[in-house]
Amino acid sequence: MAPGQVVLSSEGKEVGKVKEVRGSDFFLDRPVAPDIYVPYTAIDRTEADTIVLSITVAQVDDLGWADTGDENTTTVRAGEDRSMETQVNATPLDPPRQDWALGRE
Repeated sequence: MAPGQVVLSSEGKEVGKVKEVRGSDFFLDRPVAPDIYVPYTAIDRTEADTIVLSITVAQVDDLGWADTGDENTTTVRAGEDRSMETQVNATPLDPPRQDWALGRE
């Protein structure tokens, strides 16, 4: 995953482009809606330079991803060298992001 990659919904509609990559999520630049942080658990698959989410466009806004509250994550922006990076993820007390983040129980 890298800044600039196109992100599609599960029905194949463009949702936006990756703007920033972090430890547990990525920042999605949406041209016609507020930008949001999307957890990696929402990714269904990647195809070449495209990321396909496991949810529809309508579901994206319903999941409350505008503010992740995950301040303990190292961010990587376009053009930064990650070769010497030590990844720092959320503290062990944070709940894991899994199916609850996608509305699946």
